[in-house]
Amino acid sequence: MKQASFILMTMWVMLSMALPVDAQQLPTTKTILWSKIEDGYRLQMIREGDFEYILRTPLQDVNQAAEIDSLSLQQNVRTISAIPEVQSDELIKSRIYYLNSQIPFTYNTEVRRQVDRLLYYRKNLEMNLGRSQYYMPMIDSIVQAKGLPKELKYLPLVESEYKVGGKSRRGARGIWQFMSPTARMYGLKVSSVADHRLHPEASTDAAFTYLADLYEMFYDWELALAAYNAGPGRVQRAMRATGLANPTFWDIRHLLAKETRDYVPKFTAAVYVMAHYDQIGLYPNHEGTTDAANQVAALEKTGYRITWNKNIDASAIPDNSVAMNYTVKSGDNIGFIAEWYDVKASQIRAWNGISGNLIKPGQELAIYVPQDKEKVYATIDQLTFDQKQGSNEGDRAKAEEEKLAALREARKNFVVYTIQSGDTLWDISRKNGVPIETIKQLNNLSNTRNLKPGTVLKIREK
Repeated sequence: MKQASFILMTMWVMLSMALPVDAQQLPTTKTILWSKIEDGYRLQMIREGDFEYILRTPLQDVNQAAEIDSLSLQQNVRTISAIPEVQSDELIKSRIYYLNSQIPFTYNTEVRRQVDRLLYYRKNLEMNLGRSQYYMPMIDSIVQAKGLPKELKYLPLVESEYKVGGKSRRGARGIWQFMSPTARMYGLKVSSVADHRLHPEASTDAAFTYLADLYEMFYDWELALAAYNAGPGRVQRAMRATGLANPTFWDIRHLLAKETRDYVPKFTAAVYVMAHYDQIGLYPNHEGTTDAANQVAALEKTGYRITWNKNIDASAIPDNSVAMNYTVKSGDNIGFIAEWYDVKASQIRAWNGISGNLIKPGQELAIYVPQDKEKVYATIDQLTFDQKQGSNEGDRAKAEEEKLAALREARKNFVVYTIQSGDTLWDISRKNGVPIETIKQLNNLSNTRNLKPGTVLKIREK
């Protein structure tokens, strides 16, 4: 009976909307009970006085400004003023409770304060939502493969707002804001030529491995998250200072620095907002998605290099090339290095912002070589001067032949896949119906930064 009454009420509202109505005659008391996006429409359950009905609005008609003032429902018909969904304590608490996560989220006044802070800057949040959508398929794939709580995929909102080029005051970088020592500890290359903290897949894989290690250390996700921010040593000292046998984050919070005190509440607020943004009435700004894609493309082209100066000519980097790191040795000069890598001396100058010929031992240079010839040049940095001078086309042809022989051998026993430009491990996994971890094991991949177009991967045994 109740359902039938609701259907009749909905029909009555739809019929009444076909008639022009003076806005002053509409009920003034209006509450949005819930709101969500579904099949290209925004659905809202609205209570006006004693009546409740569902408002169904095409997304193209929804005003996507920071504050939604009105909805144009039909041409020359009726305009209903709408207010944002009321974020009551009961609503937020119940939604957090029903997340059904491995992380036992806590709701309190600190979390509420962080929710309000996020929602206050709606335009910025919608831009961040747009950025997150570029990375989310890749992050989802890795977090699922590692069997970690899916809500960890929202941590970059707290760390970097999903800005791949983000840099903190202390020098942390990338969407996961790794410090250099921790990044190197987890297999990320950090040098003046290449910084894989900026590599979305490699840094995501490292971040989830680090978080898993922290959980193994504390067996408490809130403490693990605090340790991700402050370092495990500081969290352990705070735990000991309480004198408690098994203190929680909330037991030690007052002993931590302000940034870490706010870190877990910020993460809980981020999870709430990201998991319910459509119901809250937020709309991802697709300019953010485009911005993230462009930044990653630019970083890929430079080999994830961050030490640019005004003299470096990024346009001189060839397409379909890969950056190699060469450390200058005693006796080297730009001419020799150019000959060893089959490039021009002028290119080395353009890639490294060098105006003359002066280079010093220990200086790191970026050299860009064709992606399909990476193996040919991979060992040059480790050779002696005499070996490099003797490195000729015959030696390189031999390296190419060895590469082809290895490929023929792999094809005997395995189904293989040749990496295409733009491929990610998630793409390859989906195309071939094979889990990411299986591909990594078959090819001895500790992380995904080794994925280069033209490389052949083993997919499954024949």
